[in-house]
Amino acid sequence: MTKKVISLVFPVHNESAIIEDSVNRLLNYCKKQGIKSEIIIAENGSSDNTKEILKQLKQPELKAIFLKKRGLGNAYRAGIKAATYPVVYFSGVDLPFGCKDIMNCYRKIEECDFIVGSKAHSKSKVEVSFKRRISSSFLRLLLRVFLGLKTRDPQGSAMFKREKVIKLLRFCDSDDAFFQSQLVLQSERHGLKVVEIPVKYISPRKGSKMRIKDGLRMARQIMAERKKLRNQK
Repeated sequence: MTKKVISLVFPVHNESAIIEDSVNRLLNYCKKQGIKSEIIIAENGSSDNTKEILKQLKQPELKAIFLKKRGLGNAYRAGIKAATYPVVYFSGVDLPFGCKDIMNCYRKIEECDFIVGSKAHSKSKVEVSFKRRISSSFLRLLLRVFLGLKTRDPQGSAMFKREKVIKLLRFCDSDDAFFQSQLVLQSERHGLKVVEIPVKYISPRKGSKMRIKDGLRMARQIMAERKKLRNQK
């Protein structure tokens, strides 16, 4: 790939405190790296003034889409469909792995189909609470044992070749965070080359959207997904 052309997709819900700063950080980073980008913000049901802030931002690279249906997976799915560039990257709008993760992924995408910024990679630097570490390890175990997932951490950042992944969205029906696991799982099942790379995930911000109850719900989704895969053709 001679030109760095990337669609950057970020789901947003009640992020008025950080949205403008994150967009500016992304624009500055892409400019310095020579990346031709479109930044797709998929806003889904915010009750603060996130929508108003997005409508005021006039950068030509920014594309805001406003969804009535809430959910992280719903926002990712809509953002991927709205992307127009051949390579798509997605992560949290708080940039939990930093802007450098974008180029770390891009340097590898030419040799595979799907890159996962993995907190479970042996070279990743991760600082989270003991409780969160245990719950994450348990969910990864369930994904491996019951769904046969080879990727160790499908819930990190992602970069992929859009033309190969867009056709898999019909198998990924979760409207919440489990969508990411579905997308990686279907990529593996359809023969795409999925590669994990290390990330730096230090001191996640307070108020992180993921909760223990989300982990319990995801555990139930894993078991439901197992039943669904048995009937998938």
